[in-house]
Amino acid sequence: MTLIVAMFCFTATSLGQIEAQVTANLDQITGSSRDPLVNFAADVQRYINTNKWTSEDIGNDKIQVSITISVTTTATANVYDAQFFLGSTRPVYKSEKNSAMLRLFDDSWEFTYVKNQPLLHDETRFDALTSFLNFYMYLVLGYDFDSYSPPLSGTPYFQRAITICGQAQGSPKGWERTDPPTYSKYSFIEELLNSKYESIREGMFTYNYRGIDYLQVKPDAAYKNIISFIQNVADFKRSQTSTSLIVKAFFDAKYQELAEIFRNYQDKSILQLLSSVDPSHESTYMNRK
Repeated sequence: MTLIVAMFCFTATSLGQIEAQVTANLDQITGSSRDPLVNFAADVQRYINTNKWTSEDIGNDKIQVSITISVTTTATANVYDAQFFLGSTRPVYKSEKNSAMLRLFDDSWEFTYVKNQPLLHDETRFDALTSFLNFYMYLVLGYDFDSYSPPLSGTPYFQRAITICGQAQGSPKGWERTDPPTYSKYSFIEELLNSKYESIREGMFTYNYRGIDYLQVKPDAAYKNIISFIQNVADFKRSQTSTSLIVKAFFDAKYQELAEIFRNYQDKSILQLLSSVDPSHESTYMNRK
């Protein structure tokens, strides 16, 4: 059985800039062991939606986030293991569509959760539950700000995320560095802040702001900018000896959108280029030919 928590309207929601819908999957927990987790998804959702994550005015359009948490118990009371999936979107200019920004899967999360104990937002100390959520909300904000002018506007939020990683040293599993292509929070945020990958971040700004947002108003320029970015990613990948986590994350979020954008595009060679630069989604691209 899956416990699904619908969207709630909290009196304090107006404080937050993120609107999350949280689902907790308790299929691997049986019987009375589920009882302590009856409010877990609602507590996580409330924590995210009522917190003020940035002092910047982002208007009335809150960042839309979907989260699925698959929870299992451990041998210690109130301590849980979980797999975490996060997706975030941003609106497309002059369109009713939303564009996926992040689709991340983290299968290494251990935390303590006590029923009816409030989740407190305190960034001066590390907490395996709330600091984990803080980390991902700052990723969401960083990606959203990076997609608007000026480029690299998300840096302050990525810096806050890497500070959390520093606080987590010696903490429960899931915070250690790994080598790509294995995903880890530390390795992912280090790439985002590494000058070596700055051109990729600037390119993602071009893709979103001068590509996706231009499609309805300047379609020729939009296609040109999107194709230029894909070509630059191909050049970047050829120059590297290791896999980039942020390049992989870009295509994991955008591959369906890219396939749809170029579905009726006259020059089908762009689909071949996408297949070569993002082979894990080749079938999606080539089915659009």
